[in-house]
Amino acid sequence: MTITEPTNDPWANPTKDCDLIMKGGITSGVIYPRAASHLATTYRFRQVGGASAGAIAAAFVAAAEYGRSHPSQPAAAASAPKADAAGAGTNGKEQQARQPLPRGFAGLEKMADELGTNLSTLFQPTKPTRAAFGILTTWIEPGWGTPRKIATTVWRLLRHTPIVAIVAFLLSMAPGVAVAAALQHGADFPHWWTPRRSWLVWVPGSLLLAVIAAAVAALVKTQKSMTENGFGLCNGHIGTDPDHQPLTDWMSDRLNEIAGLTTAHGPLTFGDLWGNKPTEQPAKQPAADAADHVADDSDDDAAGRDIDFQVMTTCLTLRRPFRFPFSSNVFFACKSCMTTYFPPSVVTAMFTEVGTDGKRVDRVTADWDCPLHPGEKVYHLPPAAEMPVVVAARISLSFPGLISAIPLCYLDRSRPKGKQRVVVAWFSDGGISSNFPMHFFDTLWPTRPTFGINLQPVDPDYPDLVWRAAKPKQGLLPRVHTVDSLVGFVSSILDTMQNWNDTTQLSLPGFRDRVVEVRTTKEEGGMNLKMSPDTIAGLAERGAQAAVLLDAFDFELHRWIRYRVALNLLDHTLTTMHERYENSDELPEGYKDFVAGYKVTEGSYTMGVQAHANDVMATQQLMALAAKWAEDGHPAREPAVPSPHPSLRLVPPQ
Repeated sequence: MTITEPTNDPWANPTKDCDLIMKGGITSGVIYPRAASHLATTYRFRQVGGASAGAIAAAFVAAAEYGRSHPSQPAAAASAPKADAAGAGTNGKEQQARQPLPRGFAGLEKMADELGTNLSTLFQPTKPTRAAFGILTTWIEPGWGTPRKIATTVWRLLRHTPIVAIVAFLLSMAPGVAVAAALQHGADFPHWWTPRRSWLVWVPGSLLLAVIAAAVAALVKTQKSMTENGFGLCNGHIGTDPDHQPLTDWMSDRLNEIAGLTTAHGPLTFGDLWGNKPTEQPAKQPAADAADHVADDSDDDAAGRDIDFQVMTTCLTLRRPFRFPFSSNVFFACKSCMTTYFPPSVVTAMFTEVGTDGKRVDRVTADWDCPLHPGEKVYHLPPAAEMPVVVAARISLSFPGLISAIPLCYLDRSRPKGKQRVVVAWFSDGGISSNFPMHFFDTLWPTRPTFGINLQPVDPDYPDLVWRAAKPKQGLLPRVHTVDSLVGFVSSILDTMQNWNDTTQLSLPGFRDRVVEVRTTKEEGGMNLKMSPDTIAGLAERGAQAAVLLDAFDFELHRWIRYRVALNLLDHTLTTMHERYENSDELPEGYKDFVAGYKVTEGSYTMGVQAHANDVMATQQLMALAAKWAEDGHPAREPAVPSPHPSLRLVPPQ
């Protein structure tokens, strides 16, 4: 592959650092490339993340940052996993016909242009789901009226299940034929019931029943085919368009090009982004104790990483969100499963490693079979540093129904000994649990801004298509969503379950000032897979306009606000702890006497005698500070603190 070098590079010398979070929105992701490219002229991205389409955008921003930071082509290792002959994808014709993208943010800019012409081709159904996908896309065809959509849907239903439709039509016509025959032979019917009127009644009714029967049959077939396809119409790797790459293969190729890596290097990995620094990897075999094997997704120390990239995904089997890459080793992968979802170069990187002789060998397998492929052993996932970046992008973008979920394997240790078994852990869209994870990379006292790009529908009262709070005390009030139907009621429930945390967070001081909002119409972004090139270009340009609003971001003011918020949170927390430190009516034995008199015994969380004494002394010093703050009138709260007041609380890791 020939790497195209950018000329007159406006991204060569950024003067500041920043982090970036992007919201999910399926095709709304076309907004992000030019937004990130504008920010990159001033900032170097240190940490990037997102959910769903935002995760894909974050992967490309991380790759572009890597390409900018590594201007020389890495040497191809002899043991590197080889890509397909035509690149990482499956379509040689397209790969050879087009020019590769330039390295870095020049490539990210050109990718925005490429999306304007091939966005709809990335979402390709598998052969069994093609008919259902065609019906779905009928209703998102731009410029089609409702009559045409209905007629096309009926036609596609009949084509999809013709035998069912014909049989249903003939069976429903049988009574009509019998009545017409009886009339012809002089049967005793009312005088107004003529043979012609009999046909006028039965033929339309039979056609309607035939369409209903076809719809039911199509629904049954679609349910079966989608279940077998990971509960989605498109799996991202197996497509039906011989002239274009499907989504995952396209991502794999473009990530390497923008990062400036040759196909001999293999897919871009997290280790490439981190700078190939050593990482802490949990033991490959989960502990037998159920209390010790629970996933601990606390943040790894990312201070030494050149570029940190994280995404949100949702494990439907465990009913909880996860950050990816995982920081624990409780999930496993089946090679046959991953071959269904990823191109060969990615599968090779996931299931092989460099052996002592410098050649690639299979990774360690576990002692369990894959539930979906009996007789086939599952593998430990590779260390996070060796995980391909495209896997993170894909495992976060699994929009329910449209894009297949990703199957990993998990040993169910919640069951008694002897009944424990390996189950499929289905990972779906990160946006199910957090579509705008602004809490990523957050600290009480930030050293650089974490910008967020939020997506919202147009506001009927404010015409601006891009918006950011102009003043520190200006924030977004919650939008009012009218509920006036059962469908609207159910939709509101689902939306609230998905977005309440993200929505609430955006109103907080220290959050709202660093978020820019991009607004879209019903015909833009989201499920609009067939937007015109002009519409896509307009959205991409809107992203650049949104980033321009962040040029006025005042980081010194932001630090001051975060300082005030953090001190107020600590004051409230320490005050509450101090009240419970001494004896009180509510708690006769306060924590002071409890901690000092607690007898260290064998068991969990034990502490040595000297460590216990040091801990008691440290607690006394902390409580003395809390008492001094109270004596001084709580100076951190005066004269007023930024509102609304956030809460400092314990939450489980994601």
